[in-house]
Formats: sequence, C-alpha cells, structure tokens
Amino acid sequence: MKRMNQNFPHGGAMDTHFANMRSLIQILDSELFELMHQNGDYTHFYFCYRWFLLDFKREMAERHNTKQVLKLARDLVYKVQTLIENK
Repeated sequence: MKRMNQNFPHGGAMDTHFANMRSLIQILDSELFELMHQNGDYTHFYFCYRWFLLDFKREMAERHNTKQVLKLARDLVYKVQTLIENK
C-alpha cells in the first residue's frame, strides 16, 4: 500500500500526472478545456484515471498499435514544442 500511495489523489504522482495532462489539454485543445471548466470545472481530470487503467494496463493493453501510439505522442510533443517556441 505504501508503494501505491503515490498513484492516488493527494499522493503526489497522480496529481502531478493530472496537472501535466491539464496543461497539455489547455495548450492543445483550449476549446475543450474551456468547455470542461465552464460546465463544472472538471479540469482536475480524476475521472480519467480509470480510462488510463483500462486502456493501458488492463483489458485493452494488448490491442494498441505501438508504432501508431508513439507517432501520435511524437506529433503532440512536436506541436507543444512549436507552440512554446512561437511564444
């Protein structure tokens, strides 16, 4: 239990991951971010935790096209870098 403590709210790591995700969505899809904020401020993103568990650790883990996921991740990193450089 002590090892897993960091993966839950107010445990540190999970809050950090959600803060990073919040920042990325705010930068990459400001319209979605604003919509979430206006309709009850769901920008804490705790509701996404189960999505990540299900998608990457459990039932669907063997169905991801790794090359496609990595390409998408690289494209998003490039987009964020470009946005930062242009500011």
